[in-house]
Amino acid sequence: MATSKADKPVLHSLPVFLAGFMCSGKSTLGEAVSAATGVPYVDLDRAVEARAGMALSRYIPLVGEETFRALERSVLSELLTGGGPVLVALGGGTPCRPGVMEELNRLGVTVWLQADGERLMNRIREGLGSRPLLKAVPVEELEAHVERLLQGREAYYRLARLRFDSSFLETPEEIHESVNKFINLIHEHQTHLTN
Repeated sequence: MATSKADKPVLHSLPVFLAGFMCSGKSTLGEAVSAATGVPYVDLDRAVEARAGMALSRYIPLVGEETFRALERSVLSELLTGGGPVLVALGGGTPCRPGVMEELNRLGVTVWLQADGERLMNRIREGLGSRPLLKAVPVEELEAHVERLLQGREAYYRLARLRFDSSFLETPEEIHESVNKFINLIHEHQTHLTN
């Protein structure tokens, strides 16, 4: 039996931002949480691609990172003007510029998704063809390269208000359990803020 929107758990009255490294599970978790709560879900990278009219793998080399980041910020601002709750999966590098994470913390709730190292690497290897940042990296150097990228970004990810273990998103059962844990984490945070 289908549940009505009124039967779905409320996620949060503010935007919730999912931050984390590539393959940390932002899209998988975001889509599943949206389905469970009815809160609109937006993948920021896909929204930017729609605006640019091309894949980021083509757009970024064409216009450069500064122009890409300006478009990214513009698209994000527009997403947040509608008011009400929204769940936004940020690009892996979106929060990794001075001041961005602090601004996102003012606008809503930031959550750093952290997957177990082995699971993260398995996901990266499986999706290598769709990761422009990694296409030119020799296979034997992949793990060291990912580790360097992660180390460079962690200082920004650590500024997130909350952390969530996104290791368990491989099966429908794992996804279901992770969604429940995520919703509980957000509810606990909101309860803490209002008490």
